[in-house]
Amino acid sequence: GDEGFLEDENYEESDGMTIADEEETAEQRREALSSMKKMRAAEDEDFPDEVDTPEGVPARKRFERYRGLKSFRTSPWDPKEMLPRDYARVFAFENFVRARKRAEATQKSAGNPVDAHGVSVGSYVRVHLGNTSESTFGEVHNRLTQTLTERSDATRVQAFCCTLSHKEG
Repeated sequence: GDEGFLEDENYEESDGMTIADEEETAEQRREALSSMKKMRAAEDEDFPDEVDTPEGVPARKRFERYRGLKSFRTSPWDPKEMLPRDYARVFAFENFVRARKRAEATQKSAGNPVDAHGVSVGSYVRVHLGNTSESTFGEVHNRLTQTLTERSDATRVQAFCCTLSHKEG
C-alpha cells in the first residue's frame, strides 16, 4: 500500500512547485501588488477626503484638532486660527497658478473638455466676492458679463451659469 508509494523512484520530495512556478508566482504577486496600488490610487482620487486612521491611535485622538462645522461654506471661522492644513488649503491658495494647472490636468486626464477659461462644459459656477470695493465688484461683474456674451455660440458652450453676490465688508 502506502510503503510502495514512498519507495517509488519517480517520487520527489518537494512542495510540487518548480523554479519556473516560483518565478511565475513572484511575477503574479508583483502584478497583484501593482494592481492593488493602482486601485488604491484611483480610490484616493474618487474620495480624497477619506483618511485611514493608524491602528495604534484611536480616531478621537487622531482627529482631535478637527472640529465639526454645521456648514463648511457658511460657518464663520477665523482665517488666522490654527487649523489643520487641509482647511487652510481650502480657505486660500498658496499658489493659484499651480492649483489651476493641477485642476486642468485632472480634468483632461478624466476626459472632460475644459474651455479656455478653465470651466468644464456644462458646469454651474458660483462666484462670491467678499471684502471688495464696489469698483472691484463692478470690474469682475463686467468681465463675466462680457465672457458670457462672447460665449453665446451654443456649439462651443453647452451651459454656463454664473451667480455673483457682493457683500461689503
